[in-house]
Order: sequence, then C-alpha cells, then structure tokens
Amino acid sequence: MALYAEITEIVAPSSAAAGSRVDIQVKIKNKYTSAIGMMVGGALEYGVSPWLGITFPTSTANVNAGVTCIFSGYFTMPSKGVTIHAYSYWYGADGTWHFDDEKTKNVSLTPAYKGTITSVVIRKDSSDLSVPASLKMGDSCELHAFGRNDNGATRMGMEATITKPDGSVITGKHDMTTQQDQGQTLRFSIANISVNQAGTYSAQIRYYTLP
Repeated sequence: MALYAEITEIVAPSSAAAGSRVDIQVKIKNKYTSAIGMMVGGALEYGVSPWLGITFPTSTANVNAGVTCIFSGYFTMPSKGVTIHAYSYWYGADGTWHFDDEKTKNVSLTPAYKGTITSVVIRKDSSDLSVPASLKMGDSCELHAFGRNDNGATRMGMEATITKPDGSVITGKHDMTTQQDQGQTLRFSIANISVNQAGTYSAQIRYYTLP
C-alpha cells in the first residue's frame, strides 16, 4: 500500500499493433498532508531482460496534498503482449527519492491485419462535420470513422483515445457484431464527446480485427 504517492490508474489501450507507438497515462495521488515531490517510472514485462523502459517526457512534479497528477508517457509495442509496470516515488527530506507504489496493466498484441481508415467525421445533430471541426462549449457529438476491410471476410472494430485540452482522456470502441466483407467500407461509431473544455481535442484511432 502506498505511503504518500498512490498510483490510482494506468490509462492505456487494451491492445496495440507491433511497432506502433502506445501512449499511456499514469495517475498518481498525493496522500500526504502537504505538497511533495513525486516521480513516475515504468517498464515493460514481456519475456526479455532487461525490461524495456517507458518514456515519460516529464517524470517529476511538485503536487499539492490530495491532488492527483497525470504523467503522460509512451513506448513502442514489441512483437508480443506486454505488462506495463508503473512505479511511483516521493522525494524525502534526506534529498533522495523513495519507492512507494506499483501498478500493472496488460496490453495485448493486435493481430496483423490489412485495413484502411478512409475518413473520420464528427456526428452532431444528425449531420457529419469534417475533421477538424469547430464546436462550442456544451456541444455533444460522436466520433465516427469509416474503415475499409482489406482482409478476407472477418469481424472488425475501432478504438479511440481522445485527449482533452487538460490532458485527460476519453476512450471508446465499436466492435462489429457481424463480419465485414473484404473490400467493404463500414461506419464505426466510436465515442461520445461532451465539449466541456476550451481548446483542442485530439484523437488516436485504431482499426483492428476481431477473433
């Protein structure tokens, strides 16, 4: 159990393709009664030694009491599934970092596939808006994407990680219940979005096969 720097969540996709960049977030809460320095670290367990590290462009922060800090990082997906190990540390009066907490999350390997995302739109009030789209505060909309299956007939799905202006994320996915024929293009309704922050929303979309 964490003493001061508690890892509350690892945000990462459930699967990723070999060689792709995988963006993650590690949320760490300050349980101490005043502000402390906190640091994040991470590594990937997937059957090799030494474990591959996770890159965190900003790995330290001074965090007020009771506040959860979000550390963003990334790694390149190897050719097999991985277990993310995230670590937290707090900075002591002795001038050293003290290990405090660990949390894990699995990311499976997406099977190789051939498919093309042909277009992405914002669906609002029964109309399609081209991306990038201008929306106003309070708007509710959906992220839709069109995907063409270049495999043989199979079930396909799409998953999105939407990053809000403050760095928090919205995730969503749409798995087809029936197979998508080779060469067929279908619409996927991936995620619901409520515009409650000013600024730019960005999305990372993944198109994948289903077993």
